[in-house]
Amino acid sequence: MLKNYSNLAILKKNIGQIDSTLYYYLAALRISEKSSNPYWESPILKEVAQLYYISGNNQMALSYLYKALPKSKNINSYLYAYRISKLLNQVHFENGQFDSAYHYISMQNDFKDSILKNNNSLKYAELKYQMETEMNKEKISARYQRRLFLLMLVFVFLVMMIIIMSMYGAKQNIKIRNTLLEKENLANKMELKNKELAVNILATQKKNEMLGSIIKNIEDRMDLFPGKSRDVIGQFVKNLKNVEDDKGWEDFELVFSQVHESFFTRLDEFCPALSLKERRLCALLRLKMSSKQIAEVTQMTPQSVDTARYRLRKKFGIENPAIDLVRFLKNL
Repeated sequence: MLKNYSNLAILKKNIGQIDSTLYYYLAALRISEKSSNPYWESPILKEVAQLYYISGNNQMALSYLYKALPKSKNINSYLYAYRISKLLNQVHFENGQFDSAYHYISMQNDFKDSILKNNNSLKYAELKYQMETEMNKEKISARYQRRLFLLMLVFVFLVMMIIIMSMYGAKQNIKIRNTLLEKENLANKMELKNKELAVNILATQKKNEMLGSIIKNIEDRMDLFPGKSRDVIGQFVKNLKNVEDDKGWEDFELVFSQVHESFFTRLDEFCPALSLKERRLCALLRLKMSSKQIAEVTQMTPQSVDTARYRLRKKFGIENPAIDLVRFLKNL
């Protein structure tokens, strides 16, 4: 039964099924412990430790290696003792336990000497070949360990530098907090000015609506004026419309540019093909005005405003519907 479990474990190991391999080796280990067969226990313990090491569980690997080493000594299996001490060296080194790693390197060399002394010439030749192969691997591993050690030194150095910079940076925390508070206050002031701009433009629009109502009443009664007077009054009404409309927007753009410096400059650089109406729509959107509010200001329908917003997105190349146009203009 013990041999069957071991064979199954070897089979699973060859096809890369680590969990199944561990399961069958542990089953074999339980049987070997009950039968008190030391010649089986040491190799199986070593294989279990190897699997835990491959899986990254160094703590469990060490626990089985510590059991395997004395058992391999008891049966004078210097080859397994050599392999176990070698694995102990690797695990301790990876754990940063360099004194223990050095201890097991020395032990590994002692077992190597014992192997060479206690085997016949044929066995000696076979072991010599195996050991030369392993020594080549050890050289590669040693180079890797040296590089790892250097990397650890660099890491420690970097940690020390981070600590020093953190200590220095602690002195700058008050300045940073003050800067953040200033930015927050600036953002609050900006938001307040945005609201004031929106209120002012709405108030201007109400005034324009009243003026438009008066102009409409005059236009409805144009037939009451004599011929020449009618022409003069008609031209006056036309000029009044243009002047009031342009003057309102000029005042708005002047105040807007004071609050949002270089907004129109960045807008023109990003999309030079915008019309005057589209530039004004961008400014109103920057103030976070709704389509309904914009419709009241521009004398458009809310549906027309939505259409204009869609055209803006096309000109800006915004195809993702998740991207908010107002946020896009804010971050421009």
